[in-house]
Amino acid sequence: MITASRISSLLAAFALLCTCTIICRGQEERRTFGSLGEYFTSLEAAPPDSIISCIEALVASADSSSKASVAGAAFDWFSTSTVMGHDAVAVYVADRWFLDHTLEWPDEATFPLLYAYAEFNRQSLIGMSAPPLVMQGLDGRQYDVREFVNRNKVLYFYDDQCRTCLQQSLELAEFARGYSGSTLYIYAVNTGGDPLEWARYVRENFAGVADNPSVRLIHLSDPQDSNDYRRKYGLLSTPGMFLLDAQNVIIGRRLDVPALKELLGIQKEASRTLARLVEDLFDTLGQSDTATVRMVAESFKAQSADNPPLYRDIFYALYNYLRNGMSQGSQEGAVLVAEEYMLGRDDIWSAEFQEQIRDALSRWRLNPLGSRATPLVLQDTCGHERKMLSGCARRTLLFFHIVGCGDCRREHAALRENAALLKRKGVRVVYIYLGFNRQEWLSFVSDNRDLERYGWHFLGDPDGSSGVRRLYDVQYVPRMYLLDRRRRVIAKDIDTPTLLELLEAR
Repeated sequence: MITASRISSLLAAFALLCTCTIICRGQEERRTFGSLGEYFTSLEAAPPDSIISCIEALVASADSSSKASVAGAAFDWFSTSTVMGHDAVAVYVADRWFLDHTLEWPDEATFPLLYAYAEFNRQSLIGMSAPPLVMQGLDGRQYDVREFVNRNKVLYFYDDQCRTCLQQSLELAEFARGYSGSTLYIYAVNTGGDPLEWARYVRENFAGVADNPSVRLIHLSDPQDSNDYRRKYGLLSTPGMFLLDAQNVIIGRRLDVPALKELLGIQKEASRTLARLVEDLFDTLGQSDTATVRMVAESFKAQSADNPPLYRDIFYALYNYLRNGMSQGSQEGAVLVAEEYMLGRDDIWSAEFQEQIRDALSRWRLNPLGSRATPLVLQDTCGHERKMLSGCARRTLLFFHIVGCGDCRREHAALRENAALLKRKGVRVVYIYLGFNRQEWLSFVSDNRDLERYGWHFLGDPDGSSGVRRLYDVQYVPRMYLLDRRRRVIAKDIDTPTLLELLEAR
């Protein structure tokens, strides 16, 4: 049986084991390997921080006449390594010993190359918050690549005249057409300067990607480099591909498409593992009140305080588990975790993510569990005003959606499949369309007219006058609210399987 103390012990033991193994192995290798190349090779599988510690010890142990040569060899080795993350080691060596002239770079003629390497890599290393990047899209709009949090993002730089880029673009498009899972944002940035050539390139090489509801492909360009993106993202050449996580932290750089697939798979499995860990822990404890949440959070904090990536991942998993909980205590626990362990941690969370958390906290206080849902007046497809909460039903399901949203489509398909069951359970289903494309909405309703026999209703807010975006937590869709007979909120921000479980339990 897993307990809170057992989880803490396992985390502590794991961290200690990893640290001791790396240190002991490094010490043994310094005694065993005769050349620096062999020694550096032996460190390749270690995390960058551990490699840096070993190089610090290696330089410290060298005599004064050899220190610069040893440090220079380390820079040469790790700056040319193909292993992801080794660039952080090279930048550290450059900053630590040569750029401040603690040691003299052995070859004065190549010192500018050392400077350029560090300057073009230091802002976009693994584990860093992605540098700001605002560019104009092919559609004429301005896009901020860090705008959409809680979604993985691929940042792909290419030149429409580059043959290597063309092959990478074709592979990326093929991957995107077949991708399935949570919505993946792909920002494809053309570094060329001809708008007509750019439009042709997109038509010919990214065809069909827009048909996949699980992918949002956004084409950007900044031919004048007004964002200084080449330096920020270390683009000495193209193509260049980065993967950002849900908090805009760089978790992959200098990727190709096979590496991107592998990294997305690893991240997905790691997220599932952490989610199961948190779920199993609270299942064992049997409660999620604020006192229990604080105990768990303090335990996690103690075990991950010196490991920012672990801290970020585990508190993000804890936060997500609690905020999606169905009980008042669980959601109060999410607020506690956000306010006491996430907000204000600029060393862990990006400014965009923290702002989203603050916004989420204010939105969670709208229509909290147990309160009466806010009544709204919306419009039907004929333009007639309709009360969102009219009629008499044992339960009311509010489904806020946008037609073009991939996650909304999947949730709609699941609800549609269970339409007969929902009717037997006395659930009145109300769809609230939050988009502004009237023809798109009318087409969607026409395709689903058969659901009206189950008592489904389709309403919208075409002119934005109802106040729905201000009065309900619908910044992201889909969103579901389940109400009881008196229109009190039973559950919010749930999916179809959770909805069915709640209906069976009641």
